[in-house]
Amino acid sequence: MDRIYVMQLVRSFQVGEISRRTFLRRATAAVGSMSAASLLLAACQPISGTPRPVVEATPSGEGVGSTDTNMTTEAGLAAGAVEYPGPDGETLTGYWARPEGDGAYPAVIVLQEWWGLNEHIMDVTRRIAAEGYVALAPDLYKGQVATEPDEARKLVMELDMPAAVDEIGSAIDFALAQEFVAGDKAAIVGFCMGGRLVLMTALANDNLA
Repeated sequence: MDRIYVMQLVRSFQVGEISRRTFLRRATAAVGSMSAASLLLAACQPISGTPRPVVEATPSGEGVGSTDTNMTTEAGLAAGAVEYPGPDGETLTGYWARPEGDGAYPAVIVLQEWWGLNEHIMDVTRRIAAEGYVALAPDLYKGQVATEPDEARKLVMELDMPAAVDEIGSAIDFALAQEFVAGDKAAIVGFCMGGRLVLMTALANDNLA
């Protein structure tokens, strides 16, 4: 399977350049089955011309623990950038959100598309948190975000997938160590490129539910 071609198909469908029927026909030829193409379609819905409503964040003062950076409060959530230790002791960054107030909640790791940790993935992270979870999205591109397919393709090709799996493992360990996280295992979800990393991480990590 040509994953770069598949990612281009996804982007073309998301921005309305090709129809649902065309996407399914081409994706089926690329991935080998209609069922796999249908799953891909379900995971990569079109980008609406009207953005999802997002409540603007406002400063909340104290963050939740010393590892939080620029935590904000919005619609009952604490959300913002976060730093945590990587597999070799380096500092990794990401974005996380959780319900405000006391209580412990299950952890969910959110993996980005090939574009990077953009506003869409941060919005997904907040929406998962709004359902009663601590959601953490690792920044696998270290601050880089693509807006065009050629940029995204370059970032994907430069990404060391095994190293990314190790960094995702560090995010899992960090999340599970928080006092406001319930349980000793985390869930994980990924979109497009992130879906592949979900499978790779599941094979390499015992801390996933």
